[in-house]
Amino acid sequence: MKRTSKLTIGIILTLSSIFVLAAIFFGCVIFYIVKEELKIENNLSEIDYLVNYDINDSRIDDLLNNYVSSGDYLVVERACKEYLKDILYYARKIDELNYNEEFIMVLSMENFYSDMKEFNNSLRIIEDVYKEINDIKEKFVNLLQEDVVLSYINDKNLMSYYKEYFKELIFDADSIEDDALTIESNLDFILNVLDLYEEFYTFLSDNKDDWIVDGEYIYFSNTDLEEEYLDILYRIENIEYYDNSFNFV
Repeated sequence: MKRTSKLTIGIILTLSSIFVLAAIFFGCVIFYIVKEELKIENNLSEIDYLVNYDINDSRIDDLLNNYVSSGDYLVVERACKEYLKDILYYARKIDELNYNEEFIMVLSMENFYSDMKEFNNSLRIIEDVYKEINDIKEKFVNLLQEDVVLSYINDKNLMSYYKEYFKELIFDADSIEDDALTIESNLDFILNVLDLYEEFYTFLSDNKDDWIVDGEYIYFSNTDLEEEYLDILYRIENIEYYDNSFNFV
């Protein structure tokens, strides 16, 4: 039997040691990657859960302003959270309208009686809200464009792997396009509703000398005006989710 020289044995042992060290090294790298990605994903999942439960929960802001990762993963986490902060800002602006007492009151009977016949305050409120919603729509939809999403992770020194991981966390081309269309459609619906109410108040203001109120009914001085009024009212009453605030028929 041929004997292996001491030199050959030494080389084999050295190579074996290198392979063992390499295995340990790559094992540590994989463990680090898994650990960092799990921390980020669990953190973002918690944010997602809280947003769906209560968009104004202060714990959301705490999570968005604190970081759980390190190294290049921290760059990814920061980019994700900065993007989510901007999305959340406009989502909360929309939610605030549900609690805007001045805006809610503009569609009420009480406001109708207190603001008639000029309806200056009502028209001002509608105009202000319209501008706000239109501004939110433009900026919200813009945030859902691919180039804008990817602009949050534009660090030139960051390896492509981390940029792809950011895309995986934040960007889904199909769903984000659907989200943009849904948000735009929903906000356009609200804007259309505001257009109708503006038309309603403007019509009554422009013809203030040709109608009177008796209880919950409006009476016009001529049939043409009455028909025009009823047409506006019909369109209001047939809006989806219409809250039966007006009964002037």
